[in-house]
Amino acid sequence: MSLTCIVVSTIVMILLAGILGGGINCLQARKADDPVPKSIGYYFLLSIAAAFSVPLFLSLTKSELLQNVLSTTPPLKTEDWFILFAVCLVAAIYAQTFLETISKNLLQRVQGAEDSSQKALHIAQAVGEQSLNASEDTVAKERFAKARAATASLSAAADPEKQKVLDALKNPKYRLGRRTLAGIISETGLSRQTVSDILAKLIVEDTVQKETGEISEMDYYVLSPPA
Repeated sequence: MSLTCIVVSTIVMILLAGILGGGINCLQARKADDPVPKSIGYYFLLSIAAAFSVPLFLSLTKSELLQNVLSTTPPLKTEDWFILFAVCLVAAIYAQTFLETISKNLLQRVQGAEDSSQKALHIAQAVGEQSLNASEDTVAKERFAKARAATASLSAAADPEKQKVLDALKNPKYRLGRRTLAGIISETGLSRQTVSDILAKLIVEDTVQKETGEISEMDYYVLSPPA
């Protein structure tokens, strides 16, 4: 049997299961004495829709039933056809509940896929930021090393307070060379006003540069790299 014939036969079988399920739903509604009876078309359309949702259900459950039915490799598996018809009929009889269950399952999977995609995106961004930060740190370390070498002979013997500030800025303990005002004050033991005035003079002399952290938004002071 060709694939086209199998597909057409499968569609017809699903349609028949949906129609039969719709008829059963009509009988059940009349037997239950529904105070607000719905039209016959409602039950048939709902049942047919549920029957045609069975392939999606089989896909979500990773069942090979539909694949076996659509197989063109002999011998024909008659049992699988009966099983598929029975599944479609049950789905058609319990159409509303079946469709709600399928919808919830599908939405959960879509949400799960979206969450996984967002998580992967965040991981990729984090990796990218780490790489960028590592690159920036390397550049900062190289710049600090050059600045320390360039200012190694720089002396402020006539101004010991200024020398203390320069020594704090050249402290090799801080590999990136970035010092906060509070850190310099703590290391030098000078007053805040004194350190601020000395840093202002060094900035004017182009010996020191003032930078603002992108994340912390704090002010940092670094030795100016050699021209």
